[in-house]
Amino acid sequence: MLAESEYSTKETTFKYTSSRKSSESQEIFELAQEISTTDFMQPSSTQGATVLYQAVVYLSPSDYHRFHSPTDWTIHKRRHFPGKLYSVSPTIVRKMPGLFHVNERVVLTGTWEHGFFSMTAVGATNVGSIVINFDSELNTNISGQEFSEKIYEGGVEVGKGDEMGYFNFGSTIVLVFEAPKDFRFSKENMMRLKMGEGI
Repeated sequence: MLAESEYSTKETTFKYTSSRKSSESQEIFELAQEISTTDFMQPSSTQGATVLYQAVVYLSPSDYHRFHSPTDWTIHKRRHFPGKLYSVSPTIVRKMPGLFHVNERVVLTGTWEHGFFSMTAVGATNVGSIVINFDSELNTNISGQEFSEKIYEGGVEVGKGDEMGYFNFGSTIVLVFEAPKDFRFSKENMMRLKMGEGI
């Protein structure tokens, strides 16, 4: 389980841990605990050569609202989790650990050169509509929806930099991926990310 995560914006960086509880976030914490132990979040390596990494990209309302693939990978599955539309501003995320597990989101899982790779588009206040360019069957932000899953037979190949979809407003992208233990991000915390730049 990813017990500690770093969350960066263009102005501040902070950490939140799944062990931080408060009365207002107890339900979110419990959901996060349940979801984070599912099998699709486990490294594929049995030799201990790889570990899971996480990166969170916060898109403020004034930022670019389309999202692109950060690498070459094959998408095998899409999971749509209807949910809340809490704000994903740093202040709210700090107060509600596990918030990304409760908001409406679309999780794309697959593989890349080092094993498991996932990209999650998380909805936020006024941002329930999430569009995935290659999946016309996906409909988000509809009252009364239930969890849905789609398997992409043969996989969907996406290349580094390919546009994958968009939000109708700012929100958040969460990457969870398997990589060697000596993997390093090229961007530092708190650095602004522009389209076309590596992370």
